[in-house]
Amino acid sequence: MDLTFFSPLPLRDSKTSPSSSGGGGGGAAAMDKSLLGDLDGLPEEDKMRMAAMVDQLQIRDSLRMYNSLVERCFTDCVDTFRRKTLDKQEESCVHRCAEKFLKHSMRVGMRFAELNQGVATPD
Repeated sequence: MDLTFFSPLPLRDSKTSPSSSGGGGGGAAAMDKSLLGDLDGLPEEDKMRMAAMVDQLQIRDSLRMYNSLVERCFTDCVDTFRRKTLDKQEESCVHRCAEKFLKHSMRVGMRFAELNQGVATPD
């Protein structure tokens, strides 16, 4: 069963510093700038602290989403503990549940991104 994990917030490349938002394609750097605002006036140490905080928040949110997926699908699909492995019915239920959850999460994330693009940023 192939379940691709989706995080509602794109994970920032740990090698990308928060100050590297100038030039280039900058997907991760652009994401940092949109989340953190303009960091150009901050000292480098504060920029690094902010980047670490964003990383921690993204990891926390990803783990919460994963835990929610596991809890929901387990509760909905596993009825008994007759054997160590899932039977075919339970396995197909878990697969459908996870797929539906992830598709929904991706749609919500895409909608959130669409709404954020429409928000004007103060310069």
